[in-house]
Parts: sequence; structure tokens; C-alpha cells
Amino acid sequence: MEFFDLILNGKVVLENKIIQGEIGVKDGMIIYISPDKSDNQSKVRMKYDDCYIFPGLIDPHVHSLSNPNEGIKKTTRLAADGGFTTIFDMPFDYNSPITNKRALKEKIKVIEKEAFVDVGLWGTITKYGGYSQIKDLANLGVIGIKMSTFETDESRFPRIPDSGIVRAFREIKEIDLIAAFHAENDEIVKDLINEFKKGDKKYLGAHGETRPPYTETADILKLMEFAYWTDAKIHFVHVSHPRSIDLINYFKRQGLKVTAETCYQYLLLSDDDLKTKGPNAKVNPPLRDRRSRELMWDKLYKGEIDFITTDHAIWDVKNKEKGYKDIFTAPSGMPGLSIVASLVFSEGVLKSKISPIDYGKLMSTNIADVFGIKQKGRIKKGNDADFTIIDPNIEWVIQDELSPFNGKEVRGQVKKTILRGDVIYSNKKKIDNQNSGKYVTKNN
Repeated sequence: MEFFDLILNGKVVLENKIIQGEIGVKDGMIIYISPDKSDNQSKVRMKYDDCYIFPGLIDPHVHSLSNPNEGIKKTTRLAADGGFTTIFDMPFDYNSPITNKRALKEKIKVIEKEAFVDVGLWGTITKYGGYSQIKDLANLGVIGIKMSTFETDESRFPRIPDSGIVRAFREIKEIDLIAAFHAENDEIVKDLINEFKKGDKKYLGAHGETRPPYTETADILKLMEFAYWTDAKIHFVHVSHPRSIDLINYFKRQGLKVTAETCYQYLLLSDDDLKTKGPNAKVNPPLRDRRSRELMWDKLYKGEIDFITTDHAIWDVKNKEKGYKDIFTAPSGMPGLSIVASLVFSEGVLKSKISPIDYGKLMSTNIADVFGIKQKGRIKKGNDADFTIIDPNIEWVIQDELSPFNGKEVRGQVKKTILRGDVIYSNKKKIDNQNSGKYVTKNN
């Protein structure tokens, strides 16, 4: 008989099977996994026989500092409440984008002081010549380098010229990092927006009409060609259309090291929702038609999409509401960290679109593998004791005035979030354990 800090009982979701069993935790690590209940002793024993115990969820696509009213503390609190044990924060911070060592070191200090969950960081580059900073950012542990072919802001979120992208790819290849892209064609989108504005076409649906699917597919193709000839690893964020997935998998079969994520909104909403739910449903790329949404589920089921993310970004209500008069004035983005675990479980697992094992891979395992976070993503002996416990029988209603899912009934609720053996969220109770999170790096 052994003594542990924590023993968990329930439906344990392993990489390729589910067992009704128990997990033993000591010093923040998984020590044993067994299909049988033991007589081992522990400081704490949690019995969740009717619940699923997943590896701690990971969201690699979060914007905590695009809005100056948000930040690491607020965002990681939402993450813990929503079942996430790790997030990767995007580099387009309102005060100082993460393009150099100084900015990165300052952000790491904030994480070590304020984070409720573990946080990995993306780096980015300036519009011109920024590729020279990539090695310095890599030496400080960034998960990857995020870039864009669409310009939101020249200094904070620029469009990187093609020549700069190719140079960045060469640097990234040399240090075995990954390049991630927001892929939308800047020239076409802005030309269409100008045309619509001149015609006083500022209605809700105009957002999607000025960003048709080919503005995504065209730039994805271009970027994959650049990556093919430089042998760089490339990842596409928030892929919104099934044709994009077809193109990505075509290049993948040719040997390109390419991965793709989609966001929960492209699986659960359509372009009709922007018209009925208003600016809260405005995102970039925009929501697609219902047929495309269903095909995205099909791609997910077939294993053609690597994982699901949120692209979490919170904006003030007053700024979003500007979009009712002129959709082009409302910021793009929606919250997701506190609701996506339940939404994907309810609409995916409980409706048999994906299995619980698929859920664990799409929300944790595959992410850890793609970004080289070896201690996370699996319920496995020696890994961090990170768990997300979901009760499949609880029905509840989402209440979030900033979300297009406000008022939606879902089934499946996060009961506990556990980070390295410590409970950081429990049964709707926020646990005050700020500073429980750590800065996470590749191979950490």
C-alpha cells in the first residue's frame, strides 16, 4: 500500500481507450493509473464515477492583452473556470507586441505573478526586418512565431510582406520552431470593404461578404508554397472553411509539416448568426454558411483537423454595439474560455459527432504534441497531474452578455479543474490560488 497526495476515481480518458479506474498523484505528477480501485491511501480522494476525467485542456489560441481592460490574471481565471490547465497567449498585446526580448521578459514576469493556469507564449515579428529577433525569442522559450497576411494594425498586428515571411521561415527552420498564420488576403478584403463603405453597405452581413472564402484559401496556398520550399513547419490558426482543410491535407500528403486548427465558432455558428445575434458574432475570418459548418464537423470526425481552439478575445459591450449601425466599426472576436469545453462536449460528444477519446485529443493531446509540451496532453505516468473533470449529466444555461451563445442550453459541465494535482476550480467555486500557473516552454 502506498500513500498519495490525491487519488481520482472516474471514467479515465486515455489516449486510445476509456477505463473506469483510478489515478494516483504525488508531488504534482501522475504516479499510477489503474482500472481497479486500490486500497492505497491519500490526503484527498475524489470519486467521480459518472464523470469523464480528461487530460487537462489546452487552448493554444488566446488573446489576453489585445484589450487593455483584460490581462493575464482575468484571462487565466476564466481559463481555470472553463476547464483549461494551460493556455498559449498570442503576442499582439495592446501596449507592447512580443517582438523582442524585453517585451517577452516583462510578460513572463506577469505570468509568474498573476497566472492561475500554465501559460505558453507566442512571439511575433515587426513588419520589416523583424525576423532578426526570432532566435532571441526562441531562446526565451516561445511556443512559436505568429504572423499575419492581413493587417489589423501596422505596429501591433501587421501584415508581413512576402519577402519577410520567407526570411522568417528560414530562421524558423534553422531552430526547429513553428510558424503560425492568420491567413486572409489583405488586398482583396480591404478593397471589398472600401467598395461596401462607398455604397453605404454597413449592415451586419457585410462583414462576411467582404471576406469570402477565397480570401482565406488563396493565402493558405501561398504560405504553404513558401513553407514547402523552405522546409519550415507551419500552422494555420482559426481555419474557417472546409476547402482550406482540403488544401492543407493535400500539402500534408506531399510531406509538408503543416497543421491546422479550427475554432469552436466555426463548428457551432453560421453566417446567419451574425445577422440574428449581432456584432457579438463578428469574428475574423467570418462565420461561414451552414453547409460549410457541417463539412467542418465531417473533417473533424475524419481526423483532418488537428485541434479545436477558442481565439478568445473579450471586447467592451459598447464597442461591440457600434456594429449595429456600421459592422465595420465593431471589433472582431468573442469570449470562449469559460464555455467552449461544455459546448464542444455537448454538441460534439453527446451528439456522437466525436467520441470522448477524440475530444481529449482535439482539446489537449494533439496540441501538446504539435507544440512539444511533453509533460502535458495525456493521462500518463510521469506527466503533470493536469485534469479536467466533466459531468455529462448536468444541464445548464450559458450566461454571458458578450457571447453569441448567451442563453443557450448545454449539457455537460466542468466539475473540477486540476493543475499539477491542485484543484484550481471546483463546482462553480473560484479557488483563490493565483500564482499557481507557470510559464510553459517547448519540451517543458
